[in-house]
Amino acid sequence: MSKTLYIWDLANTLFLEEWNKNTGFENYDQYVESLGYDLKKISPLDYERAYEKPYRFGLYKIKIADGFEEVLSWTKNNEVFTSGLQGSIGWRAEYFLKQGFFNVEPYFQKIYSTFDFGNSNKKTKEMLIKILNEKVKEGYNQVVYTDDKLENCLFFLEAAKEITNLKVKIYNIKNDDLGIRKKDNYWEIGNLHNLMENEKKVKL
Repeated sequence: MSKTLYIWDLANTLFLEEWNKNTGFENYDQYVESLGYDLKKISPLDYERAYEKPYRFGLYKIKIADGFEEVLSWTKNNEVFTSGLQGSIGWRAEYFLKQGFFNVEPYFQKIYSTFDFGNSNKKTKEMLIKILNEKVKEGYNQVVYTDDKLENCLFFLEAAKEITNLKVKIYNIKNDDLGIRKKDNYWEIGNLHNLMENEKKVKL
């Protein structure tokens, strides 16, 4: 019997994010510098910790991607792999609740961060191999990965080649209106609804 897991990126995959220039800062890096950090010397951990206030208090203009509730209710088995801190989803959730939206946290069974593997905010093939091996041990034989960054999608593809008894499908989400586009080893999709539409049609 097949058991499918959906692994999601967060920023600009499930949550659309744009810096709010009304803060007086042109971008996030300028905000971080205002905290007294040197961008050339700041540790990855401190850089990611600095997201807390922007997420919780609207320095970032963030919104829940269209179709989030419908699609993640349909996929059911949802986990996260983020280059941010595990707590970053809670910071976003707090902001959404203040705005009168639903709680996004219960949609996820587990959150993986690159910081689970060391002081890094960059995803690597080696991290993904560890995650996928763990998923196979948990009984999953199919994994679907979605990310807005193509390089992360390709890391996932390379990692999956190292795992036996696992089928994978990869979506590079573009946040556009161009629908589903089949590539050699993955799909480009415009939005989450495109993913669900394709999942219902294309079986691994």
